[in-house]
Amino acid sequence: MPNLAAKLLRYYWFRLSDAIVPLVVAILLMQWLTQPWGQRMTPPVTQRQTWGEKSAATNIKTGIAMLLLVIATGFFITSSYQRGRLGIPPSTSHRLLGFAMDDDVQDQRRSHHDWVAVCDWIRVAMPGNEVFLTPRHQQTFKWYSDHAEVVNWKDVPQDAKSLLEWERRFDDVYPKRLGSVPLNS
Repeated sequence: MPNLAAKLLRYYWFRLSDAIVPLVVAILLMQWLTQPWGQRMTPPVTQRQTWGEKSAATNIKTGIAMLLLVIATGFFITSSYQRGRLGIPPSTSHRLLGFAMDDDVQDQRRSHHDWVAVCDWIRVAMPGNEVFLTPRHQQTFKWYSDHAEVVNWKDVPQDAKSLLEWERRFDDVYPKRLGSVPLNS
């Protein structure tokens, strides 16, 4: 059974669903909001109506759709601004890494600076063929240090045999009995 699961996981259909499911839901929601009350979703009528010719209910639903779009855009802009305010890449934020999630901006910047300094030292001081054990949820070690890791939660191999080996190494380095670090908790 693990071999079958490994073979199926290589297609990453579930990763595609991370983007496609919300997109389809948003499209269907917008289509529903722009339909007159009580009507099923049907193909568009060949003759287009102007704003004034639509029913009041359709105008209300269209207004709701626009309001939802403005609110969603506002959330996106606010989130982007707050991430940018930190001055560190999202991949090294304490919230993502699962520790000291309430640290202020200065502490997170200091941690990021220290992480980059360690990776820079490794890049300069260590031979290129050295392999390292790294923190469980870090994402930037290879980028900053230019060195390999024993295992990384993001570097999932594509073929079934390598996927099983990757899982074995991951479980050896980060045993389940030690618990896990929850993401975005």
